[in-house]
Amino acid sequence: MTETPRVLITTALEESWIFDAPVLFLGEWCRMYSRQHVWKNLDAKVVSFHWNDRIKLENDYEYLCELYERVLRHLANNLNEIHGVDHSLRYWRILVGPWLAYFIHILFERWESIHRAVNSYAVTETTILTGQKGSITPNSMEHFFSELMVSHEWNHAIYAFIIENFTAVQCVKKVTQGHFESVQRANSDRKEFSLKRKIFAAYSILAEYFAKNEEFFLIATYLSGFDELKLHLRFNQAPHLWATIPPVVCDVDLKKRNWVCDLPEKSAFEKCLATLIPMQIPTTYLEGYQRLTEQTLSLPWPKSPHLIFTSNALWQDTVSMAYSACHIEKGAKLVYGQHGGFGLLKFQWAEKHERKIADCFLTWGWTEEGSSNLLPVGILKQVNKYKGKKGAKKNRLLLVRGLWPPYIFRLDSGVGLPQLLADIDRCIEFAGLLPNNIRNNSLIVRLYPLAKAFSSVGRKVDRSSEDYFSEDMRWRNCMPKVQLNDGLDQIAKLVVQSRLVIYTYNGGTGYLEFMAANVPVIVFWDMKTSPVRDSAVPYFEELKRVGIFHETSESAAAHVNKIWNDVERWWNSTEVKEVLMRFKANYCYQPDNILDCVEAALRDVISESKPTNDFK
Repeated sequence: MTETPRVLITTALEESWIFDAPVLFLGEWCRMYSRQHVWKNLDAKVVSFHWNDRIKLENDYEYLCELYERVLRHLANNLNEIHGVDHSLRYWRILVGPWLAYFIHILFERWESIHRAVNSYAVTETTILTGQKGSITPNSMEHFFSELMVSHEWNHAIYAFIIENFTAVQCVKKVTQGHFESVQRANSDRKEFSLKRKIFAAYSILAEYFAKNEEFFLIATYLSGFDELKLHLRFNQAPHLWATIPPVVCDVDLKKRNWVCDLPEKSAFEKCLATLIPMQIPTTYLEGYQRLTEQTLSLPWPKSPHLIFTSNALWQDTVSMAYSACHIEKGAKLVYGQHGGFGLLKFQWAEKHERKIADCFLTWGWTEEGSSNLLPVGILKQVNKYKGKKGAKKNRLLLVRGLWPPYIFRLDSGVGLPQLLADIDRCIEFAGLLPNNIRNNSLIVRLYPLAKAFSSVGRKVDRSSEDYFSEDMRWRNCMPKVQLNDGLDQIAKLVVQSRLVIYTYNGGTGYLEFMAANVPVIVFWDMKTSPVRDSAVPYFEELKRVGIFHETSESAAAHVNKIWNDVERWWNSTEVKEVLMRFKANYCYQPDNILDCVEAALRDVISESKPTNDFK
């Protein structure tokens, strides 16, 4: 039987859709839940996700890690030549590495999706939108992360480039009326400061006077604000909390982009990558590089720090990345603190990168044979906020949801939109299996604040056309009476009211924080699609044995029903406490004084003595 010819649709931009012919959706990201009335009656097929094959995912991860190292070396040479500098590979790894890795992972995923469609179906044509106002070249890592890579428009342009230049599919051009902002929204949004913040801002100006000669630079450490201030005092520094600073904004200059990344290509994909890097590298690394370096030199931060300590500033904070790269190249030591589900996922590029750039990487308890720069000090985050008042009435069952954008932006062992959609269905199924009295009277579902997490202004998506997942609609359609929380408030407010917390995804730190705070928690996700690394498997088997970890909605719901009337009895049983003690010692250890542990680690690093493991 001859395959029906189909028109390829690459994104959810309906301007590019065809409604009077059979179509092929490149992936589920094209079909927004809130737009079912538009697409459900189309003669349509959906390309299966290529990384449903988890062996392929793992093999591709290894290839992309190797490719990243090759490209980084060549890009560093290109940028040194373009800017007339001679910076080290480590410098460029810190400054440009996160963007480069994201872009390589993104482009490869888009490439694989396109070629899977073309090789598996009779694709006749696709519509490419042109004439869009604004630039799709990022200004900075912040702009790329929070605006471009999660947008339909940017992804449509990337798909279009691949199709036009690396397939034989006919491209039908269509002028769009769309507008794409060329600078991050954070630059134009200003909020009124409270009196408390004004006072703090005034003090910060005074503290900046003393900062220029300080030896330790601390930013986004994951310590509580109070502990971070005390840490400054321990190093005889004026106490202050450094805030991130927006990078300079520069326009694209096409004359400065007339070059090709000097990469000896081994495949058509690598040729595509080498061509697109000069077109897509953020302007702060090219046109605005001189201004960025000048901005770095004019900061009120320490002028010659001996040590930099952060836990997540060097991912999408361009100015902090430039400042750190500059001073690390001059000899400053970098201490990085754990964030995210590090130490647990089977593989995770973010963890790999941060461990590589750090002189010392502080973990929450775990270590790894053969890794000399790992130092287990314990959980850095403040968890007392989850404990609440002793004896307070707790009648909530809190289900904590997690999501990522529909468009993949980096590789880890749990990646995939079909997997995210299956997680939603699994959680709804779990709620449906609860007894009526628990589901109707106690359950509250905290939705993941996706728009807040990936927006440069922390705005809430309030139009259904902007929210791909529409998870609130999915819950309402299945359970009209379920109590939903939009996730924009502090989660601690819900936790202290809850008798039991259900944590539903791998990769976050929430359940580790709850365990450290001794909050009763049940964890459940599918290990087949989101596995943990081999060293963690025995610990999760123990968690499973005592009812803390579950892989199916049926098992989790049955256990909730079993323990609901006396959760504390289960949680404080000898068997559960023993398992928790072993797990927490490795993944969310809580020392008597985390500040003592961090201070000792920093002093060891600054004195260039060999770090010890005496903190547990």
